[in-house]
Amino acid sequence: MPDHRIIYGTAWKKAETAALASRYGRTPAQIFFRYLTQTDVVPLTGTRSEAHMREDLAIFEFELADAERAGLDALFCDQRA
Repeated sequence: MPDHRIIYGTAWKKAETAALASRYGRTPAQIFFRYLTQTDVVPLTGTRSEAHMREDLAIFEFELADAERAGLDALFCDQRA
C-alpha cells in the first residue's frame, strides 16, 4: 500500500488522470477522490455549493479497477513536496 503521507502535488492534473476521467465520464478530481477512498484514505472537501457537494458524493457511483489504481499509485505516490 502506498504511503499516503506523501503530498500529491499536481499529479491529479496529469494526462493519465484525465484519461480515466474521460473513460468514466467524471472529473479528474472525482477520479482522485475515488482513488483515495478505494485506498482507505478519506478525502476532506468543503463546499457551500449543493452542486459541488453532489459531485463530491458521486464518487461512490463508480469504482476504479485494480490495474487503474495501481497505475495511479505510481503516479500519485511518486510526487514529492
